[in-house]
Amino acid sequence: VGVVPGGPWMPEAWVTPRHTLARAPIAPEVDLDPAVNALGDDPKAISVLSEAHHLYEGFLLLAVREQWPDATVRGVVTDPQGTFEQFHEMDAFLWVGPAGGSWPTSTSIISEMEDDHMDVQSMPPAPRVVEEGSGDFIEVGRWSAGHSKDLVVFHRR
Repeated sequence: VGVVPGGPWMPEAWVTPRHTLARAPIAPEVDLDPAVNALGDDPKAISVLSEAHHLYEGFLLLAVREQWPDATVRGVVTDPQGTFEQFHEMDAFLWVGPAGGSWPTSTSIISEMEDDHMDVQSMPPAPRVVEEGSGDFIEVGRWSAGHSKDLVVFHRR
């Protein structure tokens, strides 16, 4: 409880019982290390896209940035402007998509953006840029992410 000269400014009874608002992170159900390590020996630019609700794109971005702190890491959904401007410069691409899928489609990316309440019509065409980039990358690794999803790593050709 806040303390000011002369004592607390709010009676303890008003703020009890106390509830913890934060806790230690829960370990993910998917081992990300093999995929994150497969992004390359020293990638300079990495793009990340998750089409899985159990592996939020923002969480994957943090995991990749922890492993590769000097790399530029951009999320397709979380940073559509950066993706639109720099996808052609990416060395590697980490994608969580449907099991057996070969590459994300603009429709699937738009669906993820709409799930995040984004106004796709007011943004640059990042989904199209990613979809059209499929020929520039080669798959180098694939791991099950559970929930009928795969964790897939691509390198630029």
